[in-house]
Amino acid sequence: MRLGREIVLTCLWLGACADVSDQATIHPTPIAAGAPAPAPTHGSSASWAEWYSSLEALRQHTDFVVLGSVSSVVASDTKPIPSTTVGVAVRTVLWQRDPKRTLPDTVQFQHNPELKDDPAVPPDATIIVCLTEFSPGAYRVTGGPSGRFEVKDGKVTAVVPNGVELGADVNVQTFRALLGSDAPDLPAGWEDAEPIADLMQNPCADSALASELKDTLRANVEGNTIVLAYDHAHFRCVQDVEAFAKRSEHALEVLVQPVEMHPHVVAGCDCLYDINMRLESAPGALDITLYRRWDALNEPNDPVSIGSVKLEMP
Repeated sequence: MRLGREIVLTCLWLGACADVSDQATIHPTPIAAGAPAPAPTHGSSASWAEWYSSLEALRQHTDFVVLGSVSSVVASDTKPIPSTTVGVAVRTVLWQRDPKRTLPDTVQFQHNPELKDDPAVPPDATIIVCLTEFSPGAYRVTGGPSGRFEVKDGKVTAVVPNGVELGADVNVQTFRALLGSDAPDLPAGWEDAEPIADLMQNPCADSALASELKDTLRANVEGNTIVLAYDHAHFRCVQDVEAFAKRSEHALEVLVQPVEMHPHVVAGCDCLYDINMRLESAPGALDITLYRRWDALNEPNDPVSIGSVKLEMP
């Protein structure tokens, strides 16, 4: 069930509340502006009531991890501290503690980009945010800025350098795996398929309904690496995809499908994406077949063959 309302995610902007060098002491509710700040842990100077340096610590203290698109950024002159309210259209819930709980289609959080370690949120950005319910119906960003991530050019990065260390090549699929999320929803016969970690989904280039371009597969070889180009991939607008490979002695099957097979909310349009994938292979002749699968809102939802190519691996 969807809730037809917005909830407010209150980001903490507290002075000297916690040690930012590692996992911080947790205060379950925000401290009112102007109230005396607790003594900092370990004697360090910091600005946040909770701060985490690992996804494991964030997951232990959060209720939802959401992938969304920034829909609005509104500044206000609230006293004594100005704030900015960010609206986020929820695209995918990457992880949640209780599967029975729901979120509305749009959520909001407040922050103050004038404060150190609280970076401004770019309009139209794609972000991942960790949410905690600190009272019934009220949410905040878990860990302040350490619970916020930006998704750009297919890669996930922390918004602050002293927050969670993810590494240089983490995409949404890898991020979800690092969270310990449930196994992906794969069709029958693909249960043992391996995820393709090196995947780049380029921005929507054309409307699927207005264009005559069709899904196509191209492939070439770079050393011991197969380079696959899935051109004009037909999926929903603002829908992130992932890929899986199923290998046999002389064959490689690749499946591309949405990250979220049971989406919380979907866009009312379709797009064509160019998707690039790279994976290693042993020497020898190889028959490669590409399949596309749409999300579970479609019926039937069996994988559809896009095309096949033959390669000779050196």
